Amino acid sequence: MQNYDKNMPIAQIMYGQYIKYDALRNLVALEFASSNSNEVNIFIDVYEMLLPLYKSLNIKNSAEAISSTLINYAGHFREYFKTRHGTYANVIFVYSVANSPNITRFCPDYNAKYRNRINSNDIMAEQVNLALERMKQIVPYLPNVFLKFGTVEASVIIRDIIISQPMFQECPNIVISASQYAYQLPGHCPDTVVFRKKHLADQMITAYSYNFMNAINAYAHETRKVIIEEALYPKLISMLMALTGIPGRNIKSLVNIGTAINLIKLIPKECIGDIRAMYTCIKDAMNESNKNFLPFLEFNARYTAISIETQGELYRKLPESNEFGFMSQLEDGLAVRYCNDKYYSTYPIEITKL
Repeated sequence: MQNYDKNMPIAQIMYGQYIKYDALRNLVALEFASSNSNEVNIFIDVYEMLLPLYKSLNIKNSAEAISSTLINYAGHFREYFKTRHGTYANVIFVYSVANSPNITRFCPDYNAKYRNRINSNDIMAEQVNLALERMKQIVPYLPNVFLKFGTVEASVIIRDIIISQPMFQECPNIVISASQYAYQLPGHCPDTVVFRKKHLADQMITAYSYNFMNAINAYAHETRKVIIEEALYPKLISMLMALTGIPGRNIKSLVNIGTAINLIKLIPKECIGDIRAMYTCIKDAMNESNKNFLPFLEFNARYTAISIETQGELYRKLPESNEFGFMSQLEDGLAVRYCNDKYYSTYPIEITKL
């Protein structure tokens, strides 16, 4: 049963999601030391930022606090890159509740824990929806700040935007997300890096990053505290997730991670992406102790729900994948100030940073 906190400071929780400047400086130095780009795209996974709020029943000024701190996060990144690197940041908010039939029809329990958390807190859900409506009103007036809604995993939407829109192929892409599903992104979008806030107070590191080369290792370490010694082909992360599960999405493991690593190492590179061929390689390598391994149809359903590439193919069949009206911009500086004065008297938007 969910325990609620009626006094949870909503703005404090939201600002606590921010990756601070010192951490950003370390991550940028690590990931982009050789880059000379004067522009960067920042994708923000809004769903993951909002999840902690569903433990709260504090609705006082909640919609204002939520929408203000989200918009100010765009200003936070824009000011950081401008003042520290002389780089302009485009900011794309992506919101989806990760409850798509494209996933749940293959795996009904997918993300059940967080779906139930949201569904059981109507009070906060109403405030979140109101906050998003306010963002929808003001974001078009903010230069190169965008808000995209969807019904599938945010990482699937982000991948689709990057590979389909030229604007997002001309400079580095950084994704801000705490989603375990997002570990697949760099393997299927090689020029994309994910920055993740770290909430372990007893550690010096407050944020970390992962990329095309180390996403599998980062995922194994976060979910199973395992360090993978040998190099694995980045796209195999989807198969690793299918075998070992995704704890943050209620997907239980089929085999332990050591076994999974040994199995996926046997998959020839030319078979990657062909689920039947990959399954055959794995099934043939199973010993007697694993004779009850899932039959192909069940495993195929599981893989279809998990694989960002397969979900991307299904997403392209949805009308929402062709909706790019969110990229339309309006020019009216007075409108921003009007909205700020009307809706954000308690938690003002820092307009000068945008």
